[in-house]
Amino acid sequence: MENKTLLGPRSQVNATTGQFPYPFSAPGYGGNIARRLQVLTADVSPAQNSGARYFVEGHYVTADDATAGNGLNNRVLP
Repeated sequence: MENKTLLGPRSQVNATTGQFPYPFSAPGYGGNIARRLQVLTADVSPAQNSGARYFVEGHYVTADDATAGNGLNNRVLP
């Protein structure tokens, strides 16, 4: 079982190096679905959204990627 208390905010991750502060500072949360992707059932109901396609994106930043010389791939340029 995962432990959401170990997940810090993405805003505190250095996208170039993959480093992040620990312990991190983040607002508190509560409930079983806090800090998870949430969507209304009606928004994904096949009866109401015939033919719809859904996409989810994930982005993982790791320190070993930067060590391999790929750290600049993760930066968001202005």
